[in-house]
Amino acid sequence: MVKKFLRYMVAFGLTTFVASGGFSGSKAYGDIIYTENDAAFINGISLQTLKNSWIDSDPDNNIVLQVGDKLFSNFNGSSVGTNPVSMNGVLLTPQIDLVGQYGHTEYGLSFQLLGNEAIAYAGEAKDLFVFFDVTTTYGDNRIIDDYLTFTGTIGDGGGRIIIGELVLDENEDLVNTLTVYLDPILGADISDSGLFDPQDILRIRKDIAWSAPNCITSEPCFAFLSDFTQMFSQLPPTTGDTTGGSSGNSTSVPEPASMILLGLGLAGLRIARRKRESK
Repeated sequence: MVKKFLRYMVAFGLTTFVASGGFSGSKAYGDIIYTENDAAFINGISLQTLKNSWIDSDPDNNIVLQVGDKLFSNFNGSSVGTNPVSMNGVLLTPQIDLVGQYGHTEYGLSFQLLGNEAIAYAGEAKDLFVFFDVTTTYGDNRIIDDYLTFTGTIGDGGGRIIIGELVLDENEDLVNTLTVYLDPILGADISDSGLFDPQDILRIRKDIAWSAPNCITSEPCFAFLSDFTQMFSQLPPTTGDTTGGSSGNSTSVPEPASMILLGLGLAGLRIARRKRESK
């Protein structure tokens, strides 16, 4: 199953996907950042909008979604086969799990398929590829796990849903693989997760496939994929590290302006104390 998934990814050009530029050098992210406080807008943003925001000639023109301390960017997606899925029919919503799979708060995104995009009827097959990058506002090696789950059903006459995922690091090296499925023979495994060494950036490459056989009985044959969700958690910051630093063991370094304000405040306290002592 994993080998088949890898063949699909290579066959449709996964290795040629352009994922550089958005996270290079100083990690200057896109021009627009929507946070979880803008959930009303995020709830209506389509994968097509995010896909079109990535322009190779201008990598800074990239919409970045911020959920908690997670930054999601470099979105891309495509659909193949005789029943292609419209990217406008895939909407994103922010997700937060305070407990998480491994005891850390998880932030992520849910991809919801709307209307007919969600269902494969008898004799139909649908295949969707979704790519994106994730890092944290801390900008250091902190992400330690990912969690993939989906919601779906298959008809009495049969159907199949499978989501395979490659988790790559910043250098495109394999960090983890996840597979979830709903199959009349294999059964159901609708969630998968994994721990790995702390990472700065993860590049997520998904292959989502669902299909239904031609009905030969009176039972309905279909595969319905409602949504799939990706969550990530990370090592907690060290004491005092609330805005991010260059490493997991460092604390925040005040900016020059903050140092000036602090110095003026201390100087004011010193002058006030001298006045009290002179009275």
